[in-house]
Amino acid sequence: MAEWLDICGPADEVIAGGPAIFATQRGTGDIWQYIDQNDWRKIGGPGNSFAVSFSYEEGTFVPVLFGLATDKQAVYQYSGTPMEWERIGGPADQIWGGGPYFCATEPGSGNLRQYTGTPGQWTQIGGPGSMYVQSRHGLFGLSADKQTISYYTGTPMKWEPVGGPAGQIVGSLYGLFATDPDSGDLLEYGGTAGNWTRIGGPASMFAACTAQLFSLAPDQSTVYKYLGRPMEWGSLGRPAHQIFGGGDFLLITSPDTHNVWQYYDPPL
Repeated sequence: MAEWLDICGPADEVIAGGPAIFATQRGTGDIWQYIDQNDWRKIGGPGNSFAVSFSYEEGTFVPVLFGLATDKQAVYQYSGTPMEWERIGGPADQIWGGGPYFCATEPGSGNLRQYTGTPGQWTQIGGPGSMYVQSRHGLFGLSADKQTISYYTGTPMKWEPVGGPAGQIVGSLYGLFATDPDSGDLLEYGGTAGNWTRIGGPASMFAACTAQLFSLAPDQSTVYKYLGRPMEWGSLGRPAHQIFGGGDFLLITSPDTHNVWQYYDPPL
């Protein structure tokens, strides 16, 4: 049975990957890790941004948290011990996670670099783009002019166009999605170049979780859940300031208190 849980006090951002949930404290920017309902552990100070990627250990994917320093001069990896972070690179303009790839964009050039897993060692895999996401299909980028969506082949500097133009792209294990730059409608990628299906209208935000897709109404009055059929969405009857996906659950911040709420809808 679906339910909402109030799991955290005021937060600005929520970062999730698999079962792992992190949030930045409203006011201080400090980052906290979710342990259990209303039980959080402070694990670091403020940063410019944070992202979750995954490492593959003993047959399972393990979420790994990364952070970009407030001055963007260093990229850090969380050690798993509160307040202990290891510098692995930098400077960087932005960092991108969401799957097995952890990447950063180079200041000035905007080139995309992939972290190899060894501190200080990064490989350039692409030129500049406006944003990057990962889905069950792989790593995708939206070009700097937002005219082309491209798929990373796994070979540095080799990308294949699959669609576009787009206002933004959204991805998770559930799939890859893009917004129409004119109408704001949401389209789903069918797995082959040019194969896109319109599945929803415009929204203020979209969030893709491991197995579900959600949207926030343009006026932020209601959160909707995609029912798996084009243009069919169900209202969850709750307003939100922001919605966040990327993990196993939908997470929202409330419009009044900015508390973090978790939506849990287990599969039948």
